[in-house]
Amino acid sequence: MLLTKLLTWISTLYFASLIVFQAYNYQISHILGFILLILTFYAIYADERSSIELNYVVIAYFLFATYAIASVFWSIDFNISMDRSFQLYYIALFLLISYNLFKRFHLEDTLLNGILIGSFVNYLFFLNIIPEFFPLFAGGRALGTTENPNMLALFMFFSIFSSIWYLLQEKTLNKYFYYYQYLNIFLAYYVILLTASKKAIIISPLLVAAYLLVAMKNQKRLYRLGLVMIVAFIAITQTIDFSKISENLTETEKRFEEFQRDLKYPVTGSSTTERRLLIEEALKVFSEHPFIGTGLDTFRLQSTSKLYAHNNYAEILANLGIFGFIIFYSIYVYFVRRVRKITDPDKRYILSVSIVSLLFIEMGTVSYSIKLYMIFLILLSVLIERYSHKISGEYEVA
Repeated sequence: MLLTKLLTWISTLYFASLIVFQAYNYQISHILGFILLILTFYAIYADERSSIELNYVVIAYFLFATYAIASVFWSIDFNISMDRSFQLYYIALFLLISYNLFKRFHLEDTLLNGILIGSFVNYLFFLNIIPEFFPLFAGGRALGTTENPNMLALFMFFSIFSSIWYLLQEKTLNKYFYYYQYLNIFLAYYVILLTASKKAIIISPLLVAAYLLVAMKNQKRLYRLGLVMIVAFIAITQTIDFSKISENLTETEKRFEEFQRDLKYPVTGSSTTERRLLIEEALKVFSEHPFIGTGLDTFRLQSTSKLYAHNNYAEILANLGIFGFIIFYSIYVYFVRRVRKITDPDKRYILSVSIVSLLFIEMGTVSYSIKLYMIFLILLSVLIERYSHKISGEYEVA
């Protein structure tokens, strides 16, 4: 019992630290992660079933990391590929312990709560409740605790999912915690607007809309949602710096106008044009090395701007070829196969929309090396397994 409580607290704090200390004081995350590793492996050893549990997602990512480290033998830069490969193995280790925390000890709520805590800390800064002691904005875009507006927007998307998932389980929630989830959805999207992240601004409402379609089946739930949103809007307007949000909304509008313009008339130096050129260059590298790529994390050495592709599909194809691409995206094939077997229509719908949303997000994000992103995929795999019909062939290694 004491060990489970320790695991609960440490894992929650660790997952929260991946947001709160993503850019600053990241050593705290490393310390918490080390403690969590020791506690989890000790808990597995102390358990009656002293074996490590695996599923397809964990295995696929370990294979992906192994293939990545093998790429050093044909990489155009041995040292870069080797260093990056070890980072993937480090992530794979945390995917392993996360899966065991969620599957064996049923502690998936620690990730949801960690994401909510990390989001809440950012809200305190953006609502001027805590004075900023590091740059919250750069170039008219919100950075928060991440030092990267797109990363912050991604974490807010995870926060919206966390609240929606909790709302699907309203009967088991504390009343105040339940109402906070509605508030969190509102706040998370407010922060997304501040980031001016085009993909998050577009995709996050789709997830909310999916929940609204589910909520429409229950008039009480829909009434509560409307009431909380109105109260939240009134309360937040008392703390929001409207000059700042006006500035950010102007930046957001500007970015969308540039996006529409650049699709028709590419302008040198614009974000959209730059990313399109990066994708084109990455696909050119892929066409020249279609099977095995040029080695992990080497595309940026070949791009004109010396940047990575800003697109998970193009980045993997250029660096690891079609073999690496198939290994990584077999994870999503697994999701699609299993999510159809979920018997609860509401959970099946929300999880399906979440999977499709992530596939769209990866068009503008290199996700395979973001630890919290990959742990989130582990969470999805556990939820899909838990609510789908059990199929034979569970993966377990003694």
